[in-house]
Amino acid sequence: MTPQASPGSDGPDRDVAWSGVVDVAYNTIVLADAEAGVSAPDDAWIARFMEECCGSLETGIQVRLPERDAPVPTEVRIVADPGEIGPAWDHVTEVGFRVPSGRMQLYSWMPDEDLAAELVVPTSPLRARIHWAGLERWLQEGWRGPREDPSPVHLRIDLFPGDGHDVRTLRTWHLWAPPVHESRAPSGLRRFRGLAVAPQDAGLVPIPRQFWPPYPATEEGTVHAIWRDPRDGSRWAHGSGPMGHPFLQELVAEEADAIEAESFPLVRTYARDGDGRIWSADLIPLQRAPALLLIPPARWAMFQGLFTGDEIQVVDLPEGWSRITRRSKDGTGSVVLVDGVIGDGEELLYQRWPDGAEIPT
Repeated sequence: MTPQASPGSDGPDRDVAWSGVVDVAYNTIVLADAEAGVSAPDDAWIARFMEECCGSLETGIQVRLPERDAPVPTEVRIVADPGEIGPAWDHVTEVGFRVPSGRMQLYSWMPDEDLAAELVVPTSPLRARIHWAGLERWLQEGWRGPREDPSPVHLRIDLFPGDGHDVRTLRTWHLWAPPVHESRAPSGLRRFRGLAVAPQDAGLVPIPRQFWPPYPATEEGTVHAIWRDPRDGSRWAHGSGPMGHPFLQELVAEEADAIEAESFPLVRTYARDGDGRIWSADLIPLQRAPALLLIPPARWAMFQGLFTGDEIQVVDLPEGWSRITRRSKDGTGSVVLVDGVIGDGEELLYQRWPDGAEIPT
């Protein structure tokens, strides 16, 4: 097992700007100019970020973490030179950015919701050397939750003078090694991974179907969509590999048919019960919906005016949805099991639940 490091464990605690815990959301920590912020990345940037575990957004950087939603111990240092890399760090990268205002915010997802710190930093071009430790222990213990103990993963980010926004990987954790970008199966069918996926997407069109958990899978990973090449009619599985990198896998006809059979129409689904009332699953297929929401007649009429006939489907309510609850429209108060709906259901919030499912209170 990799030795456990604590922030600042290799070298003196020089110029420590901040040390604390970041409440991570969506596997991400961001350092950004407090005034300029950062722009939304495109798909190509995200693919590179997933592979390189960090990325420059010009006036900020984004850092990838294995934890989805958990408190992560983090330290930021401002140094003249980051020095040698200590033995306890599992993965180390460098990336460049600028903070024109001299005020840098540290947060996870939304600075107005989960701001951890605001620091004064140089306005000249900076490089950030990002150190991850505790990855092997995290691999053994698994994910933490938002209100659980801090993650075994922790970060140290050293800021020092330097130009260039490119990412340099200085040490690689074995599970974050970049995938083989392009290969062929023994049958000759093509497979693309990581950074090679986005250029191939341009020539494909999505088949208008949707997938919901549990997702189908191939030997490459979890399938989230199925695409078609209009040039030759081939079909492709589009999804994410075990460590999050995207993949695009050409399929034989039988495999494509089997995967497509696990998909659902890309429509909003409404179910009509025996009394003619309309219950909504919205974009979730009935087979995957945890509950259905009553749509009062006036709202149903509005929906019919908003959506075209190919955007909605109305089906008969299947058996197994006999339990009905109600609560106040603002969502306050307790959930009460009832025998039916009062009036047109406009005054209260009604839901139907699958028989046997646990109803949240």
